[in-house]
Amino acid sequence: MDTIKTYLESMFSSLPNNAEVRRAKLELGQMMEDKFHELIDEGKSENEAIGTVISEFGNLDELAETLGIEKILRGQTEDPRQVLLLDEAKEFLSDSSSAAFMHGLVAFFAIICASGLILGGIYADASEMGGGGTALLKGLIFLFGCIAAVIGLSVYSASIMDRWKGLKKNYRIDYATCEYVHQLRENNRSTYALLKTIGIILCALCFVPVVVIGYLNMSGMAAGIGVVVLLFMVGIGVLILVTANGREKSCKQLLRLNDAGTVGGSYVSSQREIRYENNKGKAFLSVYWSTITCIYLIYSFLTFRWWRSWIIWPIAGVIAGLLKSIWGLKDDDEE
Repeated sequence: MDTIKTYLESMFSSLPNNAEVRRAKLELGQMMEDKFHELIDEGKSENEAIGTVISEFGNLDELAETLGIEKILRGQTEDPRQVLLLDEAKEFLSDSSSAAFMHGLVAFFAIICASGLILGGIYADASEMGGGGTALLKGLIFLFGCIAAVIGLSVYSASIMDRWKGLKKNYRIDYATCEYVHQLRENNRSTYALLKTIGIILCALCFVPVVVIGYLNMSGMAAGIGVVVLLFMVGIGVLILVTANGREKSCKQLLRLNDAGTVGGSYVSSQREIRYENNKGKAFLSVYWSTITCIYLIYSFLTFRWWRSWIIWPIAGVIAGLLKSIWGLKDDDEE
């Protein structure tokens, strides 16, 4: 019966989600179920019964007049998009998770890139053996290593997702795939909430090492180490948040492939989430974090006040949240 149910859902997936279509779908479903049980009672195997039911009731054009949806079916344009198979959906989810982890690493290395220079400066100030220049050089190498990692990981993550660029335009999902994705999302809900909480706590408490060191009136060396710890806490927190959010966003993207006004777009409640469009706002936010990164690096290099420039990141995060709220934007799954 599961096969028949899936086939029934696919038959109606592109039709409008209105009362008339829902009634016809319920009526046809009952007819198919009755026929299936009748064939089973006659001694047919389950596979034989399913094949007979689909061959007898599988053409919606022939049944449209009987079901009272002839006008709707005649005016309905066939969806030209391919059906995304379940195995392909699993591949997309896997690629999206990998890309999200790469994005998290990009943010992590961008945030901690100043740590080497801070520690090098601390060592240079404290060194009495003339090794300060070497320490600063190592810090500079660490900085450029982080920048190289940011660029390399960005390119690699883009290459992973390159094959899925036309997902929304070229594909839709069937009932079985929708059920799988929805169940996967539900199963991961508690894990997602836990990881999100850990990431937020790390970011929210990142100032604690600096405050504790300042309260204890410890040396400038210790204060610098406190700033490095702060950067690593923020970096790890952002890494966890971005990675955890990756699977959630990819599930939403798959569930939004079908038109929300059709039966296929209403398989499960999570497909009917409200989204808001603001093209100018989306265009601005698409370059927002790249711009913030440039500002961070330029200011830090010009002033060498790395212990202060980190504040750019939490301020930028607050501003991004406010802009999304003002423009009515949610995270776009195709960013």
